[in-house]
Amino acid sequence: MEISYSMNHDHDTDLDYLEFINAGLHKLTIDVPPEISHKCFACAPTNPIGLHLQFFSYPKQNSPPSGPAPVYTKYQISADHCGFPRISHGGILTTLLDELMAHAVYYAHGKYGITKDIYVQFRKPVMVETPIYVKAWVEMPPQTPTPAQTQSPEDKQAAKNRKITVKGEIYSNPAGFQDPNPNILVRGEGTMIILNDERYLLNYKSS
Repeated sequence: MEISYSMNHDHDTDLDYLEFINAGLHKLTIDVPPEISHKCFACAPTNPIGLHLQFFSYPKQNSPPSGPAPVYTKYQISADHCGFPRISHGGILTTLLDELMAHAVYYAHGKYGITKDIYVQFRKPVMVETPIYVKAWVEMPPQTPTPAQTQSPEDKQAAKNRKITVKGEIYSNPAGFQDPNPNILVRGEGTMIILNDERYLLNYKSS
């Protein structure tokens, strides 16, 4: 059993995302098997308190030679998700990066990665109720650790799976998501592990 992406070619999408569509990106949707209860806080449309993120990328045949195309979204953080007054909470910003990284891995490799570690650099305040862009991309191909790298039980298990380095950015840009000089607000880098099928499905046993 796998969760797979399909391309959504319906251009009657929310006007907030039309700049992605007009630039040739397609909306990515998740085809979740009906037996799985999909309640992801970040991306499930049925979660009443979720972020309801939507994802966009270039068709795979248009990916750059350097690697898989980045995955993008646009978002506006609610005032209910502030830390200091009018400033977005760092936990929500980290969630945005983490989710985009996971979808970048899936779009590139056909399977989700779970987060092994994530580093976030908060460069500038992100104001609430202000449009922002989030972008993530796969930095390195999957790697299998060598025996010398697998001393801990955690790393021994990881040796059966695949590690992928992913990077992401949150930025603002009045000129749109493609401007070559964006105002970088937050940067992130993480390691995702693609689990083998058996271990992956264990995550849904309680669904």
